[in-house]
Amino acid sequence: MQNDMLINWLISCLLQIKPLPILLFYGNKSSGKTLTSKAIMKLFMGEIGNVSIFPNDKRSMMSCITESFVYSIDNLDSKIPPWFADTLTMASTGGSITERALFTNSETYRKDI
Repeated sequence: MQNDMLINWLISCLLQIKPLPILLFYGNKSSGKTLTSKAIMKLFMGEIGNVSIFPNDKRSMMSCITESFVYSIDNLDSKIPPWFADTLTMASTGGSITERALFTNSETYRKDI
């Protein structure tokens, strides 16, 4: 079943089907979760593909999500902040970020996830 889920996830990524399932590796310590994540990142991103540490804040995570085709976070077994669940949901279902472009005026920019 896990193999079928991984294949479906890979196809969904390539075809950009939304909502895109969140892929989560679960297992004991040293069971290959990080190694599998790194392999998937390298498959999609080439040499620059790798896992990331947990982002410091929502803006950092949103930047990482919008600038990368695939984004992998390692070691999510610590306490997560309140904003994480909504941000992760938006990454899965799609949406966009609309923010002020500069602090000196009221211009905005919009970036799709």
